[in-house]
Amino acid sequence: MSRARLAESIILNRIKKRKFNFKQVKTECIGYNAILGDLAEKYASEPFEVRLRSAVKADTDAEARIVGDEVESLFLNGPAGAAGARKHVRPVVAMYSTTTPRELIEISMQIKEVG
Repeated sequence: MSRARLAESIILNRIKKRKFNFKQVKTECIGYNAILGDLAEKYASEPFEVRLRSAVKADTDAEARIVGDEVESLFLNGPAGAAGARKHVRPVVAMYSTTTPRELIEISMQIKEVG
C-alpha cells in the first residue's frame, strides 16, 4: 500500500504542478478501496498487493491523456513494483434517474394527417 500511496501522491503532485484544472480527479487502489472508498481505511486490513487506478474528467482528450502519460512515467521515475498500465480516453456517458411532480408535466396530444 505504501508504494501505491507514493505513486498516487507523485501523480497528484505532477498534475498540480502542470496547473491543469480537471473537473474531477479520482485515484483508488483496486483490491483495497475501489469499492469501499474511505470505509476501507476503517474496516479493511491492508492487502498484500493493489493496483492504483487514476482517472480524471477533463475538457479535452489532450488534457485527459496527460494523466496516462504521468502514470507511464512512473515506470522509470516512480516507486518500484509498477506492473503495466492501460491508458485510454473515452467520453463520459451517464444517466440520472429522477422523478418530476405531476403538476409540472403538461400533457398534450396532436393528431396530424400525413400524406
